[in-house]
Amino acid sequence: MKSKIAFVGTNSDLIHSLTDKLQDEFNIRWFDNSISLLYAISEENEGFEAIVTEGPFDGPKGTTLFQRLRGHKSSRNTPFILIADNLDIKTKKQIHQQGVNELFPTNFDKENFVKRVRYLIANPVEPVEVAEEEVQEQDIPASYKIPLSKRIFDIAISLSILIFLFPFFCILGLLIVIESRGPIFYSSKRVGTGYKIFNFYKFRSMGTGADSKLKDIAHLNQYNKKRRASIIDC
Repeated sequence: MKSKIAFVGTNSDLIHSLTDKLQDEFNIRWFDNSISLLYAISEENEGFEAIVTEGPFDGPKGTTLFQRLRGHKSSRNTPFILIADNLDIKTKKQIHQQGVNELFPTNFDKENFVKRVRYLIANPVEPVEVAEEEVQEQDIPASYKIPLSKRIFDIAISLSILIFLFPFFCILGLLIVIESRGPIFYSSKRVGTGYKIFNFYKFRSMGTGADSKLKDIAHLNQYNKKRRASIIDC
């Protein structure tokens, strides 16, 4: 049975590379951001045998995601693999010291990648304990509460704006219904104060289910290197 791994990233070239090299070796679920992955693990109770993410490590798909996964019981020992280029020796050492299991360049060798990931899955490593100041998540206290006066002000202003814009919203909703089938609103997961995940709503501007078809339409991206090369050759 194929091992189930998660990949977090939006680099179309890397997505194509992973698909071509690994689709016969692993069952891969794609996530375009770390919040979607964390929601799948914590709310949908979906388990993965390894987490693969694109660099850089100093960002939401790197160190922030890594620390959140290590704080979750079901993913504490899950191998964490980073794919990134142009890392100097000092940076690589720092990343490994923080507990990342493996680093690979974007043009990784398939055989080495598969062999290493399978080994990490079969031999989970206990996470390295780091200094407390290193794991503080941007110094935002989880128990932070918005002052009552500010909350009242926010609600009053927001309600006034919504009442004023309501007729325009009705027209916009009607235009969306006329333009394409599907719901008027689009929802996705976002992270708020204290790293709490909530539903974010907006008027739908894409076709229904477009976000789940990222890897299938990545070749249409005008910034895709392979697509630019084919256009130039023509």
